[in-house]
Amino acid sequence: MAQINFPTSPANGELFIGNGINFIFDDAKSTWRRAVTRVFYLLQLNPFTSPITGNVGFSPTETIQLLSINITLNEHVSSGITIRIKKNNTSLQEFTINTGELSFSADFNTNSITTSDNIYLDIVSGSGADLSAKFNYI
Repeated sequence: MAQINFPTSPANGELFIGNGINFIFDDAKSTWRRAVTRVFYLLQLNPFTSPITGNVGFSPTETIQLLSINITLNEHVSSGITIRIKKNNTSLQEFTINTGELSFSADFNTNSITTSDNIYLDIVSGSGADLSAKFNYI
């Protein structure tokens, strides 16, 4: 395996990927530790029609870094489904599932979530059935 060259002045909780492995800096221990990817799900079961706001949410028990989201549907009914992910009722990022697609994956741009934050999933436009949003985080 190739040598990993870590950043020299990292901030606490900074994420670094070396040789395809996620590491996070722990300021209290002044060290990089391997970050294990974990998941949580937000679900909208049964048939749905937009708008649906703030009815499903997640609050972490420790500070986390959102990495990516994987969305699947059992049935895609309308011309496009727009999903908004909110952090404390402020838009974090929006994703659109195109007509005819039953799955979608994307990375997060902004990703630090603390224990005082709440993550919500809104369905801004479109309709479908049995939406599952898998959030990958460290």
